[in-house]
Amino acid sequence: MIISMEALVQASQVMQEKKVATTQTTLPDCIMMKDGKMVEIKNGKIQRMTADITFDNGRQISTMGEVMETNGTLTQMKEGDAINMNGKWMENVNVKQKK
Repeated sequence: MIISMEALVQASQVMQEKKVATTQTTLPDCIMMKDGKMVEIKNGKIQRMTADITFDNGRQISTMGEVMETNGTLTQMKEGDAINMNGKWMENVNVKQKK
């Protein structure tokens, strides 16, 4: 089987494009306000949050970043705020993307 150099270059370019399309991060699974949008980080992949979530501890979070505490207090998430998948606020969160 003979593969041309051009075919190898094209295959490499396709693989690079696929890597760029999937944003990877070093963060644990969580919900976060990033670039003014609510995102879900799951298994190192960042994707837009598409539905409201109610965590096991009763805390609720909307796709607009509004957090309803169990006591009825409403809080608006700010850039960089994050809540882990157990429904607990995370501190000092900084998204570092892998290259």
